Amino acid sequence: MDNNFIAYPAQGSFPIEVFGPRYAWSVSLNMDKFKNPAKKNIKLTLKRLRDNRVWKLNYKNDKVTEQGAYFNVESSPFGSGAAIIFRPNGIDEYKAGDRFSVTITGLQSKKGLNVTLSYTVDFMSVTK
Repeated sequence: MDNNFIAYPAQGSFPIEVFGPRYAWSVSLNMDKFKNPAKKNIKLTLKRLRDNRVWKLNYKNDKVTEQGAYFNVESSPFGSGAAIIFRPNGIDEYKAGDRFSVTITGLQSKKGLNVTLSYTVDFMSVTK
């Protein structure tokens, strides 16, 4: 894998038809570039740009509930490596035109340098 991470929903344009409000977001890290993340060090900020609503998630949000905010760092040796998994609360639906910025802090490169990941998801419709 040549990139730093793989996100779901993916950065850039992403169809609302394949993502719902109860779905978890995820960021799978390229473990050739990052140290295994420590859950207590990772902080995630999700911002909906339409109304500037902000969700701040961390290890304290690790209880699964049907509609509550959720956050976890999965570091089992499956797939491509460690993944940061999260779900904001209070979203009834994603709309075409919604834009979300994601910022993740507390990561470290293989060389021990602090790294912040940031990307934007632009929800769009393939049917409208």
